Amino acid sequence: MSLNVPAGFQLQYAIKLPDGEFFKYHPQHEHPALFIDRSLAEQTLNELREGMRRMGIHEWAGRLVFQLVSPFLDLDDPAARVVDEISAWLKAQGGQP
Repeated sequence: MSLNVPAGFQLQYAIKLPDGEFFKYHPQHEHPALFIDRSLAEQTLNELREGMRRMGIHEWAGRLVFQLVSPFLDLDDPAARVVDEISAWLKAQGGQP
């Protein structure tokens, strides 16, 4: 799969577990493990699958997912305020920002 990623944006990958939760490097971590390198994400997913196979689970349904991440915005940037205003307007109209 090839995606056209706009300049300044990047893809981040994560591993979604069969229960809908995300893989974390440590169970006490609040946030999922994120990968910028797809090959590293795929390697980690394959290692998880192999671990499941060793335990007798041959059809483990973990999968790779991605998100498109925007560049950082300056909180004082007028564009950020415009986005906030549009989001508030959409919400007031009954839509979702």
